[in-house]
Amino acid sequence: MLPEWKQPKFRDNMKRTSAYAEKSVIITGGASGLGLELAKQLLNHGASVAILDVDKAALERLSSGPRQQNSRPLLLGCDVTDLHSLANAVNAARETFGPIHYFFNNAGIGGTLPFTDATAEH
Repeated sequence: MLPEWKQPKFRDNMKRTSAYAEKSVIITGGASGLGLELAKQLLNHGASVAILDVDKAALERLSSGPRQQNSRPLLLGCDVTDLHSLANAVNAARETFGPIHYFFNNAGIGGTLPFTDATAEH
């Protein structure tokens, strides 16, 4: 075990300050993996979370899953490669939560294109 002065403080600080409490969050690719874990953590810290994902089966599994701290995310089917689909999902989240405070763009399949060269078609 690390001495107290060397232990990470990130989790303790988040719990104390509740930086995400009463904030609205959108997470793309949030029905599995890192996106899902992020959603769980944000729900535990009091955020309102919209999970956008193209995997409708994963969204269905989440809809019947356990709640996080008496909170359940808004689950929205969305293909982030389709700007119309993305706009509809973001609008649905805004209608449900009001202003969106954080947007985690987690969806996608890795590639080697520099971010500055990316377009909507990529």
